[in-house]
Amino acid sequence: MFRAYDVRGYAAMAGLGFLGIFLYSGLYYYGLSQLTSQEACIPNYLWPMMIVLFSALLLGEKITVRTAAALLLSFSGVVVLTLGGEGHAEGDTLLGTAACVTAAFCYGLFCVLNKRQNMDQTVMMVMAWGVTALCSLPVTLIMEEWTELSWTQWGGLLWLGIFIDAVGYLWWAMALQRAKNSAAVANLAYFVPLLSLVVSAVTLGEELSSAALLALVLIMGGILLQNMRRHER
Repeated sequence: MFRAYDVRGYAAMAGLGFLGIFLYSGLYYYGLSQLTSQEACIPNYLWPMMIVLFSALLLGEKITVRTAAALLLSFSGVVVLTLGGEGHAEGDTLLGTAACVTAAFCYGLFCVLNKRQNMDQTVMMVMAWGVTALCSLPVTLIMEEWTELSWTQWGGLLWLGIFIDAVGYLWWAMALQRAKNSAAVANLAYFVPLLSLVVSAVTLGEELSSAALLALVLIMGGILLQNMRRHER
């Protein structure tokens, strides 16, 4: 399968990996450093709506008035969270939210461009994560302090690397590749913010702020509006 692609194909894979995995991950992790996990997760999950938007712009999929209203409703949730979020005491709510929204932009564009290229997703993910590793190494050498990790931390890194990143990204890309309608698959991703709120409350003891709750309602309202169908009598 690797021999089926030429230099241009590998260059496209490398560019997609830089955009959708390296930039996305870096921006999202920065957002997590500035906000609570709930406040970072909610604006980050604008990326399914970004898929809908870019699918209309780049793939020619129709965007209706209802879809436009849903996009606006979900975006208003980000505005509410930005203006009303507390974040960490030492964090910057505005920059953290901006980083999460930009990450969503990058990943939404990545998903649509990846679908348009129609490449084998196993080869694509090998290249994308290879580029991410190569780009991450000099950044961490320059900007981060390296410390010895405990066995628990190694276990967490392996869990993230194998199941969340390798398996999760591959299966999601395969699902999006085979879908006739990108919006229908993208909407399924909105189960994650709801689950994230529960997990963060149980494992991290975070309380759901009023701004986060309102933002979640607005974003979920946008996706429900996108899913509404006109019923014929």
